[in-house]
Amino acid sequence: MVSMLARHWWVIAMQGITAIAFGMITLFWPILTLRALILIFGVYAAIDGVLAVVGTIVAAGRRQQWAGLLLHGLVGIAVGALVLAYPGVTTLFLLYAVAGWALAMGVYELVAAGQLRRVIHGDCGLSFVGILSIVLAVLLVISPGSGAIGLAGLIAAYAVVAGFISVAAAFRVRTRARSLGLPEVPQS
Repeated sequence: MVSMLARHWWVIAMQGITAIAFGMITLFWPILTLRALILIFGVYAAIDGVLAVVGTIVAAGRRQQWAGLLLHGLVGIAVGALVLAYPGVTTLFLLYAVAGWALAMGVYELVAAGQLRRVIHGDCGLSFVGILSIVLAVLLVISPGSGAIGLAGLIAAYAVVAGFISVAAAFRVRTRARSLGLPEVPQS
């Protein structure tokens, strides 16, 4: 898994940039209708899931660990597809869909961080994002009455923070891969 992350550090960076874009759009237009928020989240979750599945295909082809990444990708695609297929869903469904996605993402990120810590000692960026994802999931489940604008602000803040941490982690992975002499792109 570590060599897969090292070779495809840019995927982590793109996921982070996608999260930042989603968060900033939500922060700058907090009065978006619930439908718009649902559509923006659906697109974000689907793109994130597709990127994770692409990483899974690459990892499987290299006979690297891929199960956690596949779970992350499939949950993201499923949640994104459900949200996009049923944009008129209730706030409560959105809340639980986001919570389920954040929980799956958090678990995957904690597993990936554990693998990455074997190579990059002292790095806790992905661990922090994983914990942040799980905390978001718990907060969304225990406080469903916070309202659409509160939910939008919470999700936006999470996305921006997690996105910046993911981008930073991607560049730390890239730097470490270079120092270890690992190729940054797949070799044919």
